[in-house]
Amino acid sequence: MSKTSGDDLGTLLVNSGIITHGQLAEAVTARRDIEDTLDKVLIDKKIISRSTLLSFLMDHYRIPFVPLPDKIDSHTLRLIPEHVVSVYQAVPLSFDGGVLAVAMSDPGNVWAVERLSAITGFKIKPVGVLESDLRNFLSKHFEDTTLALILKEITANLVRESGASLITLSSPVER
Repeated sequence: MSKTSGDDLGTLLVNSGIITHGQLAEAVTARRDIEDTLDKVLIDKKIISRSTLLSFLMDHYRIPFVPLPDKIDSHTLRLIPEHVVSVYQAVPLSFDGGVLAVAMSDPGNVWAVERLSAITGFKIKPVGVLESDLRNFLSKHFEDTTLALILKEITANLVRESGASLITLSSPVER
C-alpha cells in the first residue's frame, strides 16, 4: 500500500494494532472540516503520539519521516516548480551531489517520485512528512503566491484577448 491518505492511514494503524476501530471512528468523527487531516486529529486527541506515528510510518515505508523545517533555502525551493509542488504535494528539502531530497506525505508513491525526477532532471530521495505538516508548510509558503500567479495569468489572458494594455478590477473588459 502506498498511500497515507486518511482512510489508508487509519486502516494501516488499525491493522497494525496501534489504534482500535473505535479510536479510528472517534478521530474520523472529530474531523471538523476538510482541512483536518487524520494524522492531525489523532495527535490532537492524543490517540497516538507524534513520535509513535512517525516511527510507524518510517517502519512501514522504510523511508525516513521528518518534521518539515520552518525555513528551506529559497534556491532549493525553486528546484521544483510551484505548480508541481502543489500537484505532487512534494517540497524540496535539500540538494546534494545531484540528489534532491523531497518531503512527501506519500513517499511510497513511486510514480510521483519518477515524475519529479523527470521534471527536475535530478535523482529524487523521498522523505516522508505528516500530511498535516505538509499542508501547513504549503499554506505558509506557497498558497498566497499560487493565488497571485493564477490572478496574474488570468489578467494576462484578459489583456491578450481584449488588446488592452491594462485591466483594473473596476473597469470591464470590452470586446
